[in-house]
Amino acid sequence: MFVKFTVCTVIAAVLCGCSSNPELPASKGDAEAAKWLKMAAEDGNLYAQYYYAECCLAGDGVPVDRPEAIRVLKLAASNGSIEASELLQKLNSEKSSNKENK
Repeated sequence: MFVKFTVCTVIAAVLCGCSSNPELPASKGDAEAAKWLKMAAEDGNLYAQYYYAECCLAGDGVPVDRPEAIRVLKLAASNGSIEASELLQKLNSEKSSNKENK
């Protein structure tokens, strides 16, 4: 049987130390993984903040929620995440480009 693991699922398992836990979030799907990522993000985990934002942007385990993704990316950037800062810049430039095209 092939099981699809998304980035959200794998990162949640790693960040939450679930790799040796029989209740591995991946076994419950993306929604459970996103829940774990969100908890770790709210607890201040820099990597969880970035990857939870990615899940929000892609709709992995949660509905697509760009405002939430931007909120969490700003938090991660303020905590020192270069990746979050770069993604925020990219999202802002896309937003500006979309406004110019209208």
